[in-house]
Amino acid sequence: MESRTITAPTAGLGLVVPKAERASSSARDIGSVDVVMRAAGGDGSWGEILVESAGGGSGLTLVLAKGAEITGSIVVEGEASTVDWRRIFLDMSPSKDNPNRLSFGGTRASVEQDLTFRIANHPEGSHHLIVRLPPGNHYVSSIRLKGQDIADHPIELKSNDQLEGVAIYIASDGAQLSGVVEQAEGQEVVEGATVLAFATDPQHREFPSRFTKTTQTDQSGQFSLEGLAPGKYLVCALLDHQSGNEWDAEYLKGLEKDSEEIELSPRQTVEESLVALPAPKTN
Repeated sequence: MESRTITAPTAGLGLVVPKAERASSSARDIGSVDVVMRAAGGDGSWGEILVESAGGGSGLTLVLAKGAEITGSIVVEGEASTVDWRRIFLDMSPSKDNPNRLSFGGTRASVEQDLTFRIANHPEGSHHLIVRLPPGNHYVSSIRLKGQDIADHPIELKSNDQLEGVAIYIASDGAQLSGVVEQAEGQEVVEGATVLAFATDPQHREFPSRFTKTTQTDQSGQFSLEGLAPGKYLVCALLDHQSGNEWDAEYLKGLEKDSEEIELSPRQTVEESLVALPAPKTN
């Protein structure tokens, strides 16, 4: 590849990713791009440049722009006040409508003791706000911005945007699903199988759906899922499941006919015996 110079005089951080390494850097396809560089300035500005192998010129300049800022608070409901605020983290992840961007770890923010948060200097584009909660029977019931529930929906960010008043509602009345996985009904139990629960409604299956959960069986073939949002689910146990395939629409469609359908209510506890299935083949 032709050697090029990329300059960003005020940048405090630069990152170059060769095309040959992009598979390990991101699952997103960036087409014919050979190099991606992202830099952040000490004043909160950011910039990203895509360098293609074709074309002339001995150098490129990376121009920095002010990033977006998102502020808001966590709203606890009922017993959710027992959730350890120090273990709640917020991530921004590029949506599927943002295919020509690499995510170098994304933007992560923690929650303050007064349950407020601030995500600063985030690059523009379409992103999901992901809330990571500690173990327990709580779940995100909604994320509200300007009267709209944006949970499971991407946020379109522009440079210098300031989104204020984002309210993340956490409920503590999640359902629980537990049971055992067997090789066949009444036969030996299966250790290390993946138990997958996903929404019956295909509209609620895309990353990062709150209705998709996975866990592994233990040595006794037992499994437990907690913090499940009320709703209708399909549940199955899989052999040789590859992490990440639970977000593949065709993969889930192939599991529909062999999965168990259950409807979960708040605080409900359900036990299921599942037979291990071979994971669907993927392209």
